[in-house]
Amino acid sequence: MKVGIAFPARDMVHADFAFSAMAMVARTAALRPDLALYTFMEPGTMIFNQRIKLADNCLRVGVDYVLWLDTDMAFPSDTLLRLLAHGRDIVAANCTTRAGKIIPVASDLAESGAIKRRIPTTPESAGLEAVNAVGMGVMLTSIGVLKELRARSEPLFWFRYSQEQNLVTSEDFYFCTNATAAGFQVWIDHDLSKQVKHIGIFPFGHEHVAP
Repeated sequence: MKVGIAFPARDMVHADFAFSAMAMVARTAALRPDLALYTFMEPGTMIFNQRIKLADNCLRVGVDYVLWLDTDMAFPSDTLLRLLAHGRDIVAANCTTRAGKIIPVASDLAESGAIKRRIPTTPESAGLEAVNAVGMGVMLTSIGVLKELRARSEPLFWFRYSQEQNLVTSEDFYFCTNATAAGFQVWIDHDLSKQVKHIGIFPFGHEHVAP
């Protein structure tokens, strides 16, 4: 099995991210020598273009799965192994935002693209939960999702404007919406989510979500 690990980045990456990525690749290679790991980094400031280029690289190599990792995330060394074990086409950590009022990113969306509600990861949350959309800070997708969406002649990643909320939703929500429309279910792993941090002034987690 081939797995592409895709890093959209800016000029620099966080030390906690670099350590997390190094530890994850080392542990995965030690425990699963049957997995061929391919790493891709795409620097830039236009995240939708970066993700499109990363997807192109993974499609070119012919991977079976893509692990999307934003370079401002910290995560456990068994992240890839845990996400693969679910056997899902799209499964992600429910990351939090990293500035201002800290909220979870997993959401239920209206048909218009407006955010109806945020989906929390509480101390009692466990296992997988189906959602409409989630950020791609830590997300595993099967290559079948990318192939199906590419065949529909739409951009894999773009933005969407909600007039009723006067809000532009992100390229990862756009991806999730199109994947759902194509028949794929988006899942979040609550157990992994509790161990993932979004690095800002300090590593934010679900314990910092405002009531």
